[in-house]
Amino acid sequence: LTIMNGFCDVIKNNCDGSGVSIFNYETVDITALISDCQFFNNTNESGNGGAISVFARKRRLQSIVMENNLFRNNSSGFGGGIAISADIITLNNNSFISNVASEGADGGGAFVSGKEVQIMNNEFQNNSAGTYGGGLDASGEENLILTNNSFIDNNAEKFVGGAIVGANNVEITKNVFSGNSS
Repeated sequence: LTIMNGFCDVIKNNCDGSGVSIFNYETVDITALISDCQFFNNTNESGNGGAISVFARKRRLQSIVMENNLFRNNSSGFGGGIAISADIITLNNNSFISNVASEGADGGGAFVSGKEVQIMNNEFQNNSAGTYGGGLDASGEENLILTNNSFIDNNAEKFVGGAIVGANNVEITKNVFSGNSS
């Protein structure tokens, strides 16, 4: 599955992933690429992933690559900008700006869950979450690699991780953290 050069500016769609929803219902291996797209003002009031939601019923996606995308002013439950579950997740050169995960939810800019997660050259700015991970919630990952990202002025309202919440094996290299709060 490939989505390229798209623009989605939708207000108050009430479905799982109001901009784009990828749901793997079967047990087949699926890979996805989302590149060079812009997602503005998507609201998912009853689900996860304001702009993009990627989940599965029986088996997670094999891999997803998201690169050169802009997520601005999106909101939802978990993952104000995006909520993704896949075995291998790569986020490269994306901007997550002013996205909101609602009260009681995590990952203002992004919520990701996978075995191997690489997040590089991304900008997380002015995102907020009701609980954990104002910029990013990548908790529960087996291997999380963060390289050359900026986390600026993100906020977790109730608990910890103004910039990021991560768990297990985390490698952090050459990232910028400034003005984050929890």
